[in-house]
Amino acid sequence: METKIVWLGVFAALYGGCCIYFGIKGAMAARTASDYFIAGRRISFWVFVLAVTATLFSGLSVIGYPRLNYSELPYAYLSFYAIAAPFTGLLFLKRQWLIGKRFGFVTPGEMLSYYFRSDAIRLLALLVVLLFAVPCLGILLRVGGLLFHAATDGLLSVRVAMWGLAAVLCLYVAAGGLRAVAQVAVLQCILLAVGIAIIGVIALDEVGAWSALAQKIGLLAGMDADLAPARDGARVAVPGVIQLVPEGSSAASGAWTGPMILTSMLAVMGIQAVPAFSMWAFASRNPAPFAPQQVWASSLVVGLILLLFAAMQGMSEVPQLVDLMAAGMPWLLSLLAVCALAALQAAGGSYMSTAGGMLTRDLIRRFLMPNIGHDLQKLLGRIGVGVIVLLALLVATGSSEALVSLGSLALACGFQLWPALIAVCYWPFLTRSGIVLGLIAGLVAITLTDMPAAVGIEAWGRWPWTIHSAGWGIIFNLVVALLVSAITRDDIDRKMEFHNLVAQHAALPPEKRKLIPIACTIPVVWFFFAVGPGVAIGNWIFGRPDEPVTWLFNIPRISVWQLLWWALGVAMMWFLAYVMEMSTAPETEVEPWAEDIAEIEQARV
Repeated sequence: METKIVWLGVFAALYGGCCIYFGIKGAMAARTASDYFIAGRRISFWVFVLAVTATLFSGLSVIGYPRLNYSELPYAYLSFYAIAAPFTGLLFLKRQWLIGKRFGFVTPGEMLSYYFRSDAIRLLALLVVLLFAVPCLGILLRVGGLLFHAATDGLLSVRVAMWGLAAVLCLYVAAGGLRAVAQVAVLQCILLAVGIAIIGVIALDEVGAWSALAQKIGLLAGMDADLAPARDGARVAVPGVIQLVPEGSSAASGAWTGPMILTSMLAVMGIQAVPAFSMWAFASRNPAPFAPQQVWASSLVVGLILLLFAAMQGMSEVPQLVDLMAAGMPWLLSLLAVCALAALQAAGGSYMSTAGGMLTRDLIRRFLMPNIGHDLQKLLGRIGVGVIVLLALLVATGSSEALVSLGSLALACGFQLWPALIAVCYWPFLTRSGIVLGLIAGLVAITLTDMPAAVGIEAWGRWPWTIHSAGWGIIFNLVVALLVSAITRDDIDRKMEFHNLVAQHAALPPEKRKLIPIACTIPVVWFFFAVGPGVAIGNWIFGRPDEPVTWLFNIPRISVWQLLWWALGVAMMWFLAYVMEMSTAPETEVEPWAEDIAEIEQARV
């Protein structure tokens, strides 16, 4: 035990020292509010690619995914969030960068408020970022505390470990702002990839190569009495298109049916719709890294890691691996513990920084202190980071069941910003009243379908009809937004400032416009068959689910289906990002009107 504690202390000290170093470096470089909140719009190519990848995938890749992949193999369809989540960025990030560059927006709340001429949408965006950031950060801190409690064999209590990790996180984020978050996230991304790969390889070696792993997967078909034999191979098959009355499953209130998989995917797609990623777009020097991050780093590399290495972890006996490494390789166990810690903190740092920025810019500066200078904005941003951390720690000390429920609610809330982003980036038809009322309707629907017991409703339970609350929320959100927009009108002039800019710098050349119908059809087909009702075809097309001897390549048929549609998904992302130029740098230079939107607002006054 003493050797393990020493190694853990060494690796943790090295990691913590790097974090604090980059925090101090970021603080010294942050001369203006723009420097602090969005790194002066100078995030470089590789920093953006690695930092955004770490932010996007760190939490979910570590928390629960491998083990749930073992208990119920259809859960592995969630690995497609490696494609679906950056699909959100593919639709919106380049256009937001163009808009932010021209008008000097620092937060998405400023962008939405300027476009719709509404403070209500600014406050709703702030509410969404708080509903997303606080529970997600609370979960990450709680898991980090449990991790170090276990790694030290109980020497550190969960609460002490949690507060210590929060202190380091708060220190470097509050000091250096988004620049420090980005630089540390590069290190975190590398540690995340190394950790997952090492555990996967060790797990495969411990199980006994691929043939033994495939045999173990066969147990999920209901061939082992200890696993409570599943009917008709249900543990390795999607149970159906929909279930009005959910039956036994590891999902909270319904089996992993086609609609459940699809609407769960909508929830994780909300990750890149939250304001944190809008601010990543504003912070980038140019859109050049958007396509490589979305296609190669996320869809290809992370997708492969989740489908292969995470599956290896899930099929192995993880506790036995921990005991093995603790006895024979304590240094490796300690290194992997720090890798897991880095993965957990990658997402948390970004959410803290952007939430603190929005509290400062969209609440205090807009309503309380409109003329505050750069130094006071940075100070308030640091205080905002501290407030977010304290709120997250309070959430983290609650029950585990409540914490998981809040995490699910947070993901669903993020996706509700899609209609607002569609309006800003594509469709001026959607009006201020439609977007505001639609967003409110979506948040209410999420609450009623994700946590009905919390508001005294037991009639339908959580996730009725095996549809995730993100799905219910976006249905009500879009219906209300469309209906209200059809009977209301906005001043179109300011809206067209955005859309004319996008048309000037992001329009397709004439020879590619004939590909637009194809580009619109491909995602619909992919989502239907890869993560929608069409996944039921994968149950039988490559072999019977309850007869492992019929499995193609000696692996479950849905795993073959998943690998096939993962490859097609990577091809889809390449086509949209590069061929359709949805994430490439514009050919013409974007002339900024101001470094900060405050300059434009003061000039117009």
